[in-house]
Amino acid sequence: MTAGAADRIAHAVPVGRRPRRASEPPSCLGDGGYDVVIGDLLYSQLLYPALLDAAVPRITTRRALTRYGPALTDAVVSRMHASAGTGGRIVHLHDVVGWWDRHAQPVSLEEILAQERLHDAFALISHCQRPAGTDPRHSATRLGARVLDTALWEWPFAPGARYLVCATVTERGAD
Repeated sequence: MTAGAADRIAHAVPVGRRPRRASEPPSCLGDGGYDVVIGDLLYSQLLYPALLDAAVPRITTRRALTRYGPALTDAVVSRMHASAGTGGRIVHLHDVVGWWDRHAQPVSLEEILAQERLHDAFALISHCQRPAGTDPRHSATRLGARVLDTALWEWPFAPGARYLVCATVTERGAD
């Protein structure tokens, strides 16, 4: 999905170097022209697990995700949008907030889901600790995509671990 960009970052950060840039932006997936392209809960996994596996300190990981995450997520979202045909739909599913032992949030999942207006739910979400630099919704809007629909729901990931998932449906416009 990242055309090697995540690997370059994951190799550079643990040794205190800046990653080298890719020579050209990634192309579409497969042959492209798809009616629907779905990114299913992959955004927070683009870089974080590699930094965790490399035993990068928490503060360095957070800084790396904040610095490199948005561009990495933008590139993946751009690639997904390039893979859709004109008028095609792109569905971005991402884990927005998590709750588990020793990871309390200032707002409960129930409070967020009880909001009738999406704007109010996102206002509550803004108070929570979230994955840094991995929001495909922000990437899609930064890239000029039109948001058609958004939904939030609980994902009971594992016993004692719950996530709020956001689905954002966007449309690829005419080129």
